[in-house]
Amino acid sequence: DEIGIASGKVSQLKTVSIRPASLDAPISDDDSTEFGEIVGDEEAQTPFELLRDKNLRNEVGGLLDVLD
Repeated sequence: DEIGIASGKVSQLKTVSIRPASLDAPISDDDSTEFGEIVGDEEAQTPFELLRDKNLRNEVGGLLDVLD
């Protein structure tokens, strides 16, 4: 507030100014793990969801076969 900028705006500017990290960058100097190996994909289906969808397709396919 002393410099005429609200503290919320300063926090927002700090967040925006963070440099992006490469997914190929190592986690640490002594580790061979790369950043991309530990970042999860929030849009990816879980194994349970994949199995559920496969079973649903099989069930619907079976029901459609009965209708033929």
